[in-house]
Amino acid sequence: EVRGAVSSVVGAAGRELHITGFDIQDVALQPGTMEELKRILGSAHAALIARLERAESMIRTVRAKRTSDADAAELNAVYRTVAGMLADHEKRSTGDAAAGLAFLQRQMLSRAALVATSLAPPGSREAFETRDAEMAHNFNYLMQRRHADQKVIVWGHNSHVAKQWPLPQNPRVMG
Repeated sequence: EVRGAVSSVVGAAGRELHITGFDIQDVALQPGTMEELKRILGSAHAALIARLERAESMIRTVRAKRTSDADAAELNAVYRTVAGMLADHEKRSTGDAAAGLAFLQRQMLSRAALVATSLAPPGSREAFETRDAEMAHNFNYLMQRRHADQKVIVWGHNSHVAKQWPLPQNPRVMG
């Protein structure tokens, strides 16, 4: 999933290097994210927060086993509902507050995509393309919103950053 600056290093020239991830496979929310979501959604949405907390418990097993259709539908509904609410809050916000809301929204959409990959057969074209499409969305978000007008080095497995990957199912890849 799209993650904040995992590390920041200041080089000899005094310029910072930010290392940021964009894959959707990491299922752990960053520390403090759930508390931030609770603060934003507020007590008026206690039922949705409870569903989100259940979804967070369930998503940890998504990569380990195939998710049932019913569980996937619930997870997808929760993450997309929260993403929509964050988008509404973002429209009414400015500056750093709007940027933080957009970042949280991207995380929720990445989690919905992770659920979608769990429904596809492992190693299938559909699973590969769903993951790569979401990584491309995350990368584009990072380039347009978090690191606009900055130099970027993309580091990833050849199968994701290539323009084309010669797998038998010929999937459309992130590159």
